[in-house]
Amino acid sequence: MELIATHIGADFDAFAAALVARRLHRQAKLFFPGSREGSVRRMIEARGIEVPEVRHKEIDPAALTRVILCDIRQRDRIGIVADWLAANPKIEVWAYDHHPASA
Repeated sequence: MELIATHIGADFDAFAAALVARRLHRQAKLFFPGSREGSVRRMIEARGIEVPEVRHKEIDPAALTRVILCDIRQRDRIGIVADWLAANPKIEVWAYDHHPASA
């Protein structure tokens, strides 16, 4: 199973990057490991955007083969996803991030 994730407290660029990644990786499941910024939540609600995401309880960590990180490279900001990666070093990790490596 492939999983697309972003950082906890997803802002607009994290949210948008995750949605675009979903278009590139259509078989991947979209997962937000934590909350989204209030402005993102309000925009989703106001625009009636349907977000095709899975919940934590719907994910079998043992079935993960690839995690696609959007707008983040640091494991300390991806919540439970970091635990899944630590438990299974065979999971392939891809990152789409516009921030400099030192960020």
